[in-house]
Amino acid sequence: RKVFVDSDDLCDLNVLFGIVQGQLDTLVVLCSREVLTRPWCLGEITTAFQNNVRLIRVSLPDFITPDEHFITELPKVCNFLSLAEYGIDCAMVQEALRWLPSNPLIFKSSRISTPIMSALADKVVAGGGDPKYANSEQENIESTSPATDSDFEELIIADLSSLEASCTACIIKDMLRAHVRKKVPRILQLEDEIPSFVRQVVLVCTNGVFKQPQIMAALLKTSDLE
Repeated sequence: RKVFVDSDDLCDLNVLFGIVQGQLDTLVVLCSREVLTRPWCLGEITTAFQNNVRLIRVSLPDFITPDEHFITELPKVCNFLSLAEYGIDCAMVQEALRWLPSNPLIFKSSRISTPIMSALADKVVAGGGDPKYANSEQENIESTSPATDSDFEELIIADLSSLEASCTACIIKDMLRAHVRKKVPRILQLEDEIPSFVRQVVLVCTNGVFKQPQIMAALLKTSDLE
């Protein structure tokens, strides 16, 4: 199956709603704090609602499910003029937002890791998840992939309190897979110690990274490695 990100895989955004309407099996909505104030995102959700396209919500920690007050006040924070030419008006968007919470919800966690992202992908492919999917279950997924001396030689250090940094680390890890045949790089977790056999360290530089005690301790440790 083909997977595309609306902002990356489309050369012409004018055809976006047509693709949602006629070519999708599932629309996965990455529910971040600002997603429901973005006209194009609201247009995609509304198009899915009107055309009975399956929708799965992937909820980030800062997302707040829209209540009736938010839906009623939405015209004050979002400009719908860009949607009018596609036949989508405010009332249609508001109806779609009332429908949104009825769709499957998965992955509401403050932690991002490759095992968690793999579990998320499995849930999406399976058709959604349980709205009560707990953080403890995600932690169990991560704990099933312990590191051993033969697992890796490259270590990725990132501020795991930042979703942007965590996701960047996961992307770097997956991109490095093509260049590392046997020993897949590992992302340093909060409970990890840096082993002496690490050959190379990749640091994801984001705002505030050097204010994290664990990051600074890890960097000091790497300075002692040969």
